[in-house]
Amino acid sequence: MYQAVVYDLDGTIVDSIGQTETHFFAAAESIGLAVTPLLRLQFSSYFRIERKNNFVEIIRRLWPECDADALRVAWQRVEIESEYPLTIGAKETIIALAEVEMPMYVLTSRGTSTFDLLRQHDLESLFVSIYSLF
Repeated sequence: MYQAVVYDLDGTIVDSIGQTETHFFAAAESIGLAVTPLLRLQFSSYFRIERKNNFVEIIRRLWPECDADALRVAWQRVEIESEYPLTIGAKETIIALAEVEMPMYVLTSRGTSTFDLLRQHDLESLFVSIYSLF
């Protein structure tokens, strides 16, 4: 018998695929950066390789003149203000496990925005704790 369930947030509870790029470009445009189809392709390529671990390098490649910190702040604002859809069956599974009093945890690299995402879907209170790697 299992004693607890540990979830990752992105791709497990929240369907974040595609949302990252959408939010990134909305943030870029919000601070006046030009977004072209070629730049979107370049971002996809860089992001798959670098992920979020080297955000500043990705920005330098796309917009050498850009203030990476300003874009990071804009991106975080867009991510917090945006709603992410849940993966199919996630809410039902979490509720079913909560009904049998299964302790559930979230382990994520997303940071404090995890609380906002879970709160958007009325799930935050069903988890014992949320652990962030950052």
